[in-house]
Amino acid sequence: MSGDLGRYNSEVMKAPTTVDVADVLLVESTYGDRRHPDDSIAAGLTDVLTRIANTKGVVLIPAFAVGRTQQVLYHIRKLQEARRVPDLPVYIDSPMAVDASEIYCRFGDDHNLDVNMLMDGDACPLRCRDTHFVREVGDSKALNQMPGPAVILSASGMLSGGRILHHLKWRLPDARNVILFVGYQANGTRGRALLDGARSLRIHGQEVPVRAHIARIDALSGHADQEELIRWLGGFTRPPQQTFLVHGEPSAAQELGRQIRGRLGWSAQIPGEGDRVDLA
Repeated sequence: MSGDLGRYNSEVMKAPTTVDVADVLLVESTYGDRRHPDDSIAAGLTDVLTRIANTKGVVLIPAFAVGRTQQVLYHIRKLQEARRVPDLPVYIDSPMAVDASEIYCRFGDDHNLDVNMLMDGDACPLRCRDTHFVREVGDSKALNQMPGPAVILSASGMLSGGRILHHLKWRLPDARNVILFVGYQANGTRGRALLDGARSLRIHGQEVPVRAHIARIDALSGHADQEELIRWLGGFTRPPQQTFLVHGEPSAAQELGRQIRGRLGWSAQIPGEGDRVDLA
C-alpha cells in the first residue's frame, strides 16, 4: 500500500479505497518515522520560480514521469492563473511524461485535477501557459544551450539515470540555477547527495561542481507519512495475520513498527534481503 493518501495529495488524486481485512499485508515505510511538513506547495514553488525569474536561470525539477510530473504542472498552472508567478516557459523532457499527461486528461474521472483549466483542445495534455513537450533526443540536447529563465522537468526523480543527468552536467555549475526536489531521495542516490550538501557530483565519469541552489518541497511527495499510514491501517476490522514493513530505510521501518505495535496493538515484521517467510 503506497502513495497518495494525505492532505497534500488529496487535491490531485482521489482517496485510496479503505481495506478492512487481509491475511498478509505489505505496507511501505518510506516516511514511517516522520510527518510531512506543513509547508505550502504554493509558497515553495512561488519562491523558486520568482528566484529563477530574477536570476534568469533555469530550475531543473527531477520528477518521476507518471504522477509527480503532472502534479507539479498542475500546481505551477494554478499559480500562473492566480498571477503569483510569471509565465515562464516549461519544458517536459520525457516521452513517458508526455504520454502520461495525455492519459491524465483523457481519464479525468480517476483524479481530482481540474481538467477544464488544464486541457488543450487538440492534444489534451496537462500544460502551463507556455509548455513544451520534448520527445526527441536532439530537442532534449538543445535545452542545454537554452538561456533562462525557464523550467525543465525530467526523469529520473532520484537522478539515477535518464535525461536529467545531461541537464545537471550543464546547469549544476551555474549559481543562477536551481535544482528543485519534489520527491523522496533514497540513501546512496545522487539526489540524496545533493540534499546532504555535496560540493560535486559524479556524472558520466566526470566530477561536476555544485554551485546551483538546491531546494526541496517535501509536501509534493507521493508517499504517505506516518500519520497517514497509521490512519489507513486503522481501517482494518481485525489485524492481518502477518504484516511486513517494506520500501523504507531501516530507521523509518523500525519507527513505523513501534507505532503500529503501540497504537494498533499489531505485530509487524521488517524482512531483510533474502529472507523467506511462510504464508501458510
